[in-house]
Amino acid sequence: TSDGIALWTLDGRLVDVNQACCNLHGMTREQLLAAPLTEFVPPESMPKLMKLLETVREGRTFQDEAIATHKNGEVFHLDMRGLPATFQGQRHVLLVLRDITKRKVAEEALRASEERYHTIFNASVDGFALCTPDGRIMEANPAFCRLHGYSHEELLAAESFQFVHPDSQLRCWAFFEAASSGHSLQSEARAQRKDGSFFDAEVHGVPVHYGNAPHLLLIMRDITDRKRAEAERGRLEAQLRQSQKMEAIGHLTGGI
Repeated sequence: TSDGIALWTLDGRLVDVNQACCNLHGMTREQLLAAPLTEFVPPESMPKLMKLLETVREGRTFQDEAIATHKNGEVFHLDMRGLPATFQGQRHVLLVLRDITKRKVAEEALRASEERYHTIFNASVDGFALCTPDGRIMEANPAFCRLHGYSHEELLAAESFQFVHPDSQLRCWAFFEAASSGHSLQSEARAQRKDGSFFDAEVHGVPVHYGNAPHLLLIMRDITDRKRAEAERGRLEAQLRQSQKMEAIGHLTGGI
C-alpha cells in the first residue's frame, strides 16, 4: 500500500512498519523500530497519539490529523487512522498514515486567499454585492449596506431589484442578462434606499463563478454629487452661451 502502516502494542510500543511508513520518516525499518517516539512524533502530536491508542484500546476506531517529523528535521502533515488489530494472538493497534502536506498547503493558500478577498471586499468604500443571474443578492459588503440603508440580513432576504428605481428596472434586467452571458459591463442607474429616497449610481458588473454556478459581482458607487455637479456645470455653461449670444447681438446692434 502507498499508505504508511505501523503496528503498535496497546501501551505504545512500535512493533512493525511497512516500507511506505519508512519513506514517510526517511528512516529504515530498523531505525524506526529502535528510535524513541520523540524522534518522529513531535511534542504537539503526542497527545493525539495517546488519545488514538486509548480509543483503540476501547475497541473503537480513531481518525485525526497530526504532524510528524522526517529524519532531516522537516515537519509534514498526516491523516492518521487507528484500528483495533490482532497480532500473534494479542490485541494491537494498526495505524494507517497518509501524507496530506500538499493538501494542507493548498488549503492554507486558499484560506489566505479568502482572507485577502474578504478584507478587500469588506474594506472597500464602493458597494460590492454578489448576485444570482436573476438579481437576488447572495452576499454584500458593509458599503453596499450603507448605500441602501439596509442591514446585511435585510439585503440577503430582499427580492430581486428591490433597490432599483422603477425607471431603471428594464435597464437592470438587460444589464444582468448581458453580464450573465459573460460580458463585463458598466452603466448608470437610479437606486432606492430603505427610506424611499433615490440616488444615482455607477454600476459595474463582472461575471464570476461561485459555488460552481454563474453569478454576477456588482460594484456600485454613489455618483449623486457628481451628477448634481455635472447638471450645475451644464446650467452654467448654458447661461454663459446665452450671455455670449446676447453680447454678440448687442455688438451687432451697436454696429448697425
